[in-house]
Amino acid sequence: MSETSTNDPDVDDPETTTINVRVTERQLAEIDAAWKEGGYTSRSDFLRHAIRDATEHPGRVTRYAGEYRRRGVRDAQG
Repeated sequence: MSETSTNDPDVDDPETTTINVRVTERQLAEIDAAWKEGGYTSRSDFLRHAIRDATEHPGRVTRYAGEYRRRGVRDAQG
């Protein structure tokens, strides 16, 4: 995904780097819904915010990640 204009100061940070992440089609649809509904300017903006939140509040993210894994197991089993 290309971003030519954004209000996110992280994009212009010289220490910003690009990473590649594999997600399922379902996860991508969830990400797209979340960034659009959440008022973010792009997927990247949403993911930067999510990563920032995860690194600044690891206990909260760990709790949510455990629930997500449990939900994913149930979803995979039908």
